[in-house]
Amino acid sequence: MRTASLALAGIAMLSIVSVVHGQTSVAVDPVRTYLKNCETIQPTVPISLSSVGVAVGNRIKLVCVGDLAIRFNQSETVIGFVAVFSSSSTISSNNSTVARVPGALDAGIDQGTGPALDQSGVSCGSNDISQDFYIAGPSTPSQPQGTTWTTVIVPLNAQYLFVSAADVYFSDNSDPDSDLAVQISVLCPADVNGDGGVDSTDLVLFLAQYDAGTALADVDNGSSTGTPDGGVDINDLLYYLTHFEAGC
Repeated sequence: MRTASLALAGIAMLSIVSVVHGQTSVAVDPVRTYLKNCETIQPTVPISLSSVGVAVGNRIKLVCVGDLAIRFNQSETVIGFVAVFSSSSTISSNNSTVARVPGALDAGIDQGTGPALDQSGVSCGSNDISQDFYIAGPSTPSQPQGTTWTTVIVPLNAQYLFVSAADVYFSDNSDPDSDLAVQISVLCPADVNGDGGVDSTDLVLFLAQYDAGTALADVDNGSSTGTPDGGVDINDLLYYLTHFEAGC
């Protein structure tokens, strides 16, 4: 299949910029996207989670670092990323399809996108999918938390992460100083807000997520191994409280 070959070819071009103290930075091409678009551009290169030391059930911290120029001959700026986990590296080569990632998995707080625009600024329709989320950066805080990073639980069956500039037209994007990247690090299971420590703020945040039944509270399936099961129940609460009491 063409879609499969596109994905496999893309993996070979993935650029891991650096690995420092368990924190991995992976380059992001601002012209590629997994979103529907009105252009003739290449799809996002999927990041293999195993290649960056990330596994299902990990609580990870994601940061948009660097900047990009979103118009020809304009100075660089920061606009953040959108991202989606997937059970496979497959992405459709049909840019006009909304659901281009057939293995897309829901995670994090849903992020609305689009609509996709052509070169003249005319819409070619919605490109929003329900499974993706926003990745914040130092100049692009997430809402409503206001943090300059994003934390998320890697969902069941996830093997890849697709990352794209949070844009509506991509062909004129560029990264002149080649510093645009997503920073990935694995957190302590009890560090909900991703600040590097465990305190009452994390407990309050987790309990709110637990009460709401969100994917951010799906942390264990009863095996005490930190494996999510696609639901939120007492096993998740007990697992979290054990790690909170231990400080990690």
